[in-house]
Amino acid sequence: MNENEINEEFEAVEVESTEEVVEETVQEEEDVDVEALRKENETLKAQKDHWKTKAAKIAESTPEKVDSKLSPTDMYILMENKVPAEDIPDIEDYAKLKNLSIQDAMKTPMVKTLLREKEEERKVALATHSGNAKRTTQDLSDDVILSKASENKLPEKDADIAKLVKARMNRFKDK
Repeated sequence: MNENEINEEFEAVEVESTEEVVEETVQEEEDVDVEALRKENETLKAQKDHWKTKAAKIAESTPEKVDSKLSPTDMYILMENKVPAEDIPDIEDYAKLKNLSIQDAMKTPMVKTLLREKEEERKVALATHSGNAKRTTQDLSDDVILSKASENKLPEKDADIAKLVKARMNRFKDK
């Protein structure tokens, strides 16, 4: 064999051995990576299961909000009894608390009393309405001012006192 052939063969053997070393190294790294990935995957699954169970416990412990839509029958009963809109939630709450239907709740003395008290409160609020309306004073005639003064009901305002004085003076002038 000549030198060129020996070099070519040596290079071929070197390349093959280098490829084998690289393949072995890659295989070892893959084995290591696979094991690390498996461990990481198991950890993530355990965390996922933990959070799922925790979320389920929280969901069980929190009460679900019940849709508070009234049935047409309930609405009819409330309208028939002329229940104001602002009192409907109170009646619903009472019916849910006592596990009664709206119809049965309307028959209870508690609801009847509640509705009467709320109606009375509304009437009082309307009667004592303290709006921004200005109160006007009446202009009293001289005769009315003099008759009130003779009954010892003297005016309190300066302007009314001045009117009383003028009315007395006019009375003396006319005589």
